[in-house]
Order: sequence, then structure tokens, then C-alpha cells
Amino acid sequence: EIFRFRVEFDPLIPAGEETLLMLAGLLARPEEGLPPFTLAAVGRLLDEGKRWVERADRTDARVAELVALAHEAAIQGREVVELQHVEAATMARVQRDGLLERYFLEELHAGSWWIETSGRQVGQVNALVLVEDTHAAFGRPVRITARVSSGREGVISIERETNLAGAAFSKAVLTLSGYLRGQYADCAPFAANISLVFEQQYEEIDGDSAGLAELLAALSALGGLALRQDLALTGAVDQHGRVLPVGGITTKVEGFYRAARTQGESKEPGVIIPVANVRNLILRPEVRQAVADGTFRIYTVEQVDEAFELMTGLKVDGYRGAHARVCEALKHLAHLEEGGRGEAEGRSS
Repeated sequence: EIFRFRVEFDPLIPAGEETLLMLAGLLARPEEGLPPFTLAAVGRLLDEGKRWVERADRTDARVAELVALAHEAAIQGREVVELQHVEAATMARVQRDGLLERYFLEELHAGSWWIETSGRQVGQVNALVLVEDTHAAFGRPVRITARVSSGREGVISIERETNLAGAAFSKAVLTLSGYLRGQYADCAPFAANISLVFEQQYEEIDGDSAGLAELLAALSALGGLALRQDLALTGAVDQHGRVLPVGGITTKVEGFYRAARTQGESKEPGVIIPVANVRNLILRPEVRQAVADGTFRIYTVEQVDEAFELMTGLKVDGYRGAHARVCEALKHLAHLEEGGRGEAEGRSS
């Protein structure tokens, strides 16, 4: 009743030179009791703040957390803290919080998780998901498969049917149906049942970030088009085929990098991400080096067609293009559906 002001505190601050010098000044305060930090070491702390907020131009306003990380780095750099000391402290945190991912990678190496990272498959794609627990999160690939038959049910999500999907996930599935019906409206009646499932996924899943992967799995199954397994995808889609940004992009990309390295099947694995997520991509030095060396590739797309071409190796348009193949399949399914309905009506009469 006295102070009638509403104030919002921005959790992000610009990650420019002013913030760099401010952080260096905080670390130099006598009450912190820290040894001197090189400018590169302070910059590495700032980069870690960027990772926490997933912005290349912003860092985390929780400066106390960055100072806490600086104290961990000072344990190794007792006289002068350099970049490698901050990196070591950062990786020590990753190791402490990475138990779930270590279990996953061990099971993946043992073959308990069935993920293919080489070759091509029809109706199968690697999507990128975020696995979160109380204190940490990691990205990993999950195999999405699709099967097609004649019918009138459209897209059938097994997760949705079994109550293993949240509201945002269900909305994404319905959006896929809208894209398919609109894209092929002039081709043939949509007389297809397309079942989609996240294989080996037994807990509830939510969000729309697997929309692009689900759509490509459906198109692959419809057209009999083999998809690359050395590429994993993340991205939401709208009904017009635009690829929209998603959260957790850095964690997802690095998760597939580690999974593909564990598999060791592909020489040049990579990911396909929305172009709008480029500013959110703050990769660790190891992954950046792999990208620079060409042993790990990152492709950015704005439209479904761009991802479709990358995954199939075919042009989307033209007489034998990918869309033409899907169109022919829909015509065939419509013919089967009409034939089946005619036989049923004949038996009924």
C-alpha cells in the first residue's frame, strides 16, 4: 500500500566488455581471498554463464554462481588462475552432475539402447531430447519410428494414445497432421494411418521440439524414402513447414556428439537444428574443435524441405522428387482405401 511499484529484475545481463571487467573486479576484491585471474580465465567464466542462459550475447545475472565457480577454479590455480583451471573446474561440475548420462552412454555402448548412427533407414530417425532431473540435464538421441497403412485416422501418436504425452507434445502431433493435409491437399485424399512412437521411451514426454523429427519419420514411411541415421534432429514445426526454435539446444547437440562418439559407427555425425537457435548455441571447446575439424557437423534449416533434402539426399521438388514420391504413395493408399470400402459395402448389401 505504501510502495506501489512493480519491478521486474532481468535474469540476463549483456556479455560484453563492461561485464567482463565488472566480473574481474569482483574476483579481485580482498574479501574473496582469490589469487589473480587472467583475462582469458574471466572470459571463460563469462562463457559458462552464457551456457547457463543459452545466449551468445547475454550471461547469467546470478554473478554469485560465477564467483562460486571461480573459487573452485582457484583450488587448482593457487598462484594465478588461468583458462585451463576454469575449464577443469567446469568439467569437474559436469562429472559430478553427469551420473544419468554416464549410465545412458554405458548402456548405449553395451547395446541395451538401440540407436543407429550410420547408414540409412526408412521410417526411422534420431530425434534429440532433453532428460532432466532435480539438479542437472543432459541431451540424448531417441529413435522415432513410423509405420503406414491405408485408413482415415491420420497421424497416430502412440505416446498420446497411452497417456505418455503432455499437452504441448499432443499439440505438436496435431500440427503435423495439419502440415500433411495441407501439403498434399491437391494430391489425393489423405487416406493413411501413420503410427509414430518414441522407441524405448517409458516416461511421459512433453514439448514440441521433436516435431521436425516426427514429421520426417512420417514422410519417410509414406514415401519409402531412406533417411540418414548419422544426423539427429531437433526443431518444432508449424503447419506451413517453418522450423521453429526450441530450448536446450546446446545440451541436445552435445548429447548427440557424445552418443555418436560412443557408438563410433559414423565418421562424420552431425545434427540439424533451427537456424533461429544459432544464437543459443554455446558449445564446449571439445565440440567446437570437432566442428572445426569437420568430424562433427551442424546444419541449420528454416523450412522442413531443407531438412528433408539433407536427410534423404533428394531434391524435394520435381518428377521424382521427395514430395512426388510421397504423393504417389498417398494416391496408392487412397486407391486401397476406396477398394476396401467398396468391398465392405458389397458385403453389407
